[in-house]
Amino acid sequence: VPLMGGFLQTGENEPGQIRNQCLLQDGLPKVALTSGLDYILVPKEVWTFLYDKFQGGPEVAVPIVIDPESGNVVPVIREWELNVKYQTSQKRMKTNRYETIAQFKVKACEIFQTNPEDSRLVDYWNENYIKVLKEELTVGASQL
Repeated sequence: VPLMGGFLQTGENEPGQIRNQCLLQDGLPKVALTSGLDYILVPKEVWTFLYDKFQGGPEVAVPIVIDPESGNVVPVIREWELNVKYQTSQKRMKTNRYETIAQFKVKACEIFQTNPEDSRLVDYWNENYIKVLKEELTVGASQL
C-alpha cells in the first residue's frame, strides 16, 4: 500500500505534483512518521489515479498489517532482523513490531523443524538469559 506525503501547492484550484520525498531518508521510509500528520495510506488504485493525474512521487509502497493491540491497519515502516538460536544452529529472521511472539515462534519452529507446542522463545543477550517472551505480546511490546 502506498503512503501519500502531500502535494506541491501551485496556488491553483488543484494541487500540484505529489511530493513524497519528505517521507524518505536514504531511500527508505523515515522511522518517525505519524499517520494522518505526515502521510495517509491509500490503496494502490487511488495512488495510480492520483499519480496519473498529478505526477510527482516517488511511490512509497509498504506492507500493511493489523496491529493486534489496537486492531488498526498500520504500515510496516521498518522490518527488524533478530538472531534466533536453537541448539547449535543460528538464523537471522525478519519480523516487525506488530508481529506477536506467538506468530514469530511459529515461523522460527518451521525453520528449525521443531514443534511450537514444545518450544518457547527467550530473550538471550551476550550469553545471558534475560526472560521468557510472552506469546501474547507483540515483538515491539517485548522490548527486544
